[in-house]
Amino acid sequence: MDHNPSPLARVTERYKKLDRWAQWATILALPLTALATLASLAALGGATGTASLPPSPPATSAPPASTVATQAGTAGSGVVALKSHAPASFASSCRAQAADVETAGLTAAIVCVPGGDNMPGSVQYYQYSDPADMNTAFENYAGGASVGGSCGDQPGARGTYNLRSSGATLGSWACYTDSLNRSVMMWTNNSLNILSMALSTTQTPQQLHDWFFGPTDPGPD
Repeated sequence: MDHNPSPLARVTERYKKLDRWAQWATILALPLTALATLASLAALGGATGTASLPPSPPATSAPPASTVATQAGTAGSGVVALKSHAPASFASSCRAQAADVETAGLTAAIVCVPGGDNMPGSVQYYQYSDPADMNTAFENYAGGASVGGSCGDQPGARGTYNLRSSGATLGSWACYTDSLNRSVMMWTNNSLNILSMALSTTQTPQQLHDWFFGPTDPGPD
């Protein structure tokens, strides 16, 4: 013979279940609005069903808007300052490019398109916070090039260059073909902490070398 509980017993049992859900919501730090969802999931799965809880929020939070604005402003001012060192003949073509996060000390980067005959396809300028970081980046790219080598060799050639008026050493240079089969002429400026790189897919490394040491101003100034 079936036993049918009285209406009062059914109401009491329902309140007991709701009380258990409220206890779980408190333990799990869930908002009270999630209580109904948990109860519904359990009802669908039966008395022995297991409810799937929502994922926990990440432990970290986004930086304040003021911090983001400050970082953007600093990066923007660095790009403007770096553009001022590009040759006037093509400075208007320069635009910011994504900085390499794996390069320590890099504060700004721009890419410019000189245009015209016998010119590189692009010239990139990288501003560093100090000479050590700039020279480390130079060695990362041109470490295989050798003094007295040839620009036509895959490892390339390297050396130093001087200020024509005084003979003082301005920085280092290297020419080579990179892993993407692009011709590269790269140089540093010790007084500005700027590493520059001219690239071309139509000119040889030697041609870029001759352009750099020719009468055309390659920057940075």
